[in-house]
This record gives sequence, structure tokens and C-alpha cells, in this order.
Amino acid sequence: TRYRGGRLVYQFRAEKWRRTDEDLFALERPELRLFMRGGEIVQVSAREGTIQAQQIQSKLDPKRGHLEGKVHIFIDRGTDPNRSDPELRPEDIIHIWLDRVEFDLEKSHIRSDSRVEVDSEDLDLRGRGVDINWNDTTNQLDNLTIAEGEKLVLRRGTDLVPVEVPGSRLEAPAGEPDDLFGLRP
Repeated sequence: TRYRGGRLVYQFRAEKWRRTDEDLFALERPELRLFMRGGEIVQVSAREGTIQAQQIQSKLDPKRGHLEGKVHIFIDRGTDPNRSDPELRPEDIIHIWLDRVEFDLEKSHIRSDSRVEVDSEDLDLRGRGVDINWNDTTNQLDNLTIAEGEKLVLRRGTDLVPVEVPGSRLEAPAGEPDDLFGLRP
């Protein structure tokens, strides 16, 4: 558990861990919960991993490492501190699945060369390779790059992509609706 300025920043745990070097630890069933400034919660879990961390008493303060084996990133975009169970708020939930992911919490960076699947009410995405940078100060995503895209489905009404995307003002042929990626302005 780590606090910054009196605010809970993250909680980290693993079923088992063992030191493999001065600041390296092998983990079984690691879980990390990040508490964003706006109230959103990001949970990351995997079958195993290795982290570089500082040991403070009996706790680990992770800095960087990798996770592998059914890596699941669960993002709860809800901001109400008294929010209901995620199952009752599917519009707030994003699931990301990977085989392996590397992370650096000090640089606010996540990357993976493995297959990536994203499932939410707003979109479905399938591809390979992801690179993510975020700004912890502003609580904003700076960069999200998918190296190889296989499938992308954006659902109507999403705030993820503005309705007026480049090219959306093109005239539709006579008798056809103005339609871009299945979104009608």
C-alpha cells in the first residue's frame, strides 16, 4: 500500500513472493490496484511475474517489472465512492487481456508485444503489441499505440471517439445515410 500526499495511490499483493536478487522478486498471482485521482480504479492481475522493488519491512514497493500468464487489466471508470458492483455498471468497465506485459510505474509506462484484447460496452479491439504512457499528474492518457490491429468495433453513442471524426462531414451518396464507422452524427 502506498500513499502520496494523504491519497491512496496503489495496493500491491501477491500470493507468494521470493527474492531472486537484491531488488528483484519472483511473484505468484500478483495483483496491483491503482487508485486514480478522479476516483477510477485499475486492477492488474496475472499468473506470475517478476518485479524490481524496494522492500520496506515486510512489504514491497514495486518500481518496474513484467507480468505473464493471463494478464488481466480491469478498469473501473466509475468515480462515485459509493458505486455499486461492477456487474451492475457495465458502461464503466473495460477488460484488457494480454499474455505478457512489461511496466515501469516510475515512468508511467506499460508495453507488450503479445496479443491484446479489449472488451467494453464502448469498443471491442483485437490486435498485437501495445504501448501506453499516462500522466499521473493530470490523470490523462498521453499515448496508446496498438502495433498491429486486427479488429476494432466502436459502438454508437460512445464518448471515446467524438462523433465528428475527420471525414465525417463528407457528403453521403444520394439516398444513403451519412455514416462513418457505423456512427451517425
